[in-house]
Amino acid sequence: SMVPIWQRNKKDVTDEEYESFYREKFYDYNKPLRTIHVNAEGTVSYKALMYVPSKAPYDFYTKDFKGGLQLYSS
Repeated sequence: SMVPIWQRNKKDVTDEEYESFYREKFYDYNKPLRTIHVNAEGTVSYKALMYVPSKAPYDFYTKDFKGGLQLYSS
């Protein structure tokens, strides 16, 4: 079975896999500026994968721009 990239241990994910996922999911041909992969355990446990794009979206300064995060849960 395929394990989602954010569910995997970050030491088991290659830079190429991070970049490929980013490019496919966000339709961006550039590499992300930063990739943040977190696995926090405690009273509440969570796994997170966050990308910071290398440049602002084309519509960033328009009134139609919709910012925010895309969240997934599994």
